[in-house]
Amino acid sequence: MKAKIKLPRFEKGDPSHESSLSPQVIYEDNDIICLFKKRGVHSVILNQSDPITVADQLIYLDEAQANASPNPLEGGLVQRLDFHTSGICLAAKNLETWVNLHAQLIDQKSSTEKKYFALVEGKVISQLITTSILLKKNSKSVSVVDPGYEPRKNEKLYSARTEVNLHQYFSFDNVSLVEVSASSSKNREEATFIGRAR
Repeated sequence: MKAKIKLPRFEKGDPSHESSLSPQVIYEDNDIICLFKKRGVHSVILNQSDPITVADQLIYLDEAQANASPNPLEGGLVQRLDFHTSGICLAAKNLETWVNLHAQLIDQKSSTEKKYFALVEGKVISQLITTSILLKKNSKSVSVVDPGYEPRKNEKLYSARTEVNLHQYFSFDNVSLVEVSASSSKNREEATFIGRAR
């Protein structure tokens, strides 16, 4: 049986974690809060021993965030970003808002159109890139495998081959903003590619 995770995992005023638990708030009102997630940070809490997550940051700001989503370990997060991806995370501040936003943005019947953008170094020469990324999958998530990764016993890795279409919006000082669409992949593979490109 999995051990119960005690929330909040970090007490206010602990100087060893203060800077990591103080996120960059992009926007906040009575119903939602948007935080900037750094690359290399998990979105939600899976185990008591996990490093600080975006959900921890939300609960650290306000312990009521643990009640803002059906799963307290999400801290009210409506969506997640992959570990290797940086960007803005949207969280509800109450359960009613979470249910409404989840229906609009995440549910299968949602009509919301998602667009993925990436900042890349250099200028885009080709508008079509074929890439192959090594992934590992468990019962809860899919993640990118770094070069040289040694799989654990009975751990299976698989390759995701993706055709990525790039539309360059502008290039300035050797940095380009491109819209990314992957015609032969699932959205998760597309988002993973973007995370690796950042």
